[in-house]
Amino acid sequence: MNKERITEIVNLTPHPFHIYESKHHVDVTKDKPIVTVQPSGRVARARAEIIKLGELTYKGVTLPRVVNIHQDVLNVPPPRPGTIYLVSYLVAVRLSGRPDIFAGASFVYNDKKKKVGIRSLCRIP
Repeated sequence: MNKERITEIVNLTPHPFHIYESKHHVDVTKDKPIVTVQPSGRVARARAEIIKLGELTYKGVTLPRVVNIHQDVLNVPPPRPGTIYLVSYLVAVRLSGRPDIFAGASFVYNDKKKKVGIRSLCRIP
């Protein structure tokens, strides 16, 4: 198992990342996050071009059929030593191979099945 020391986590999403211990079950009524990373104010986005392919009809309702072609990613700074960036999964996929880009993984849910945190960080190779 590889351990790496980082000095800064920059959250490039519009919501806080609540990171819990990596144990199997987290009880959000008792367990508290070990780290909360607030949004940096800068939001990484994957730009997409939407191309209409046609229409689908379901129970008398017409639904547009499109394809999203994801293009470049906006608002991601260049790599900095000791810094990792938290982004959406889509942005992480578009920047696969960058060792400083991570998305949330091993999600934590409350009793209403709402996602409230993560237990690990995922890098896309």
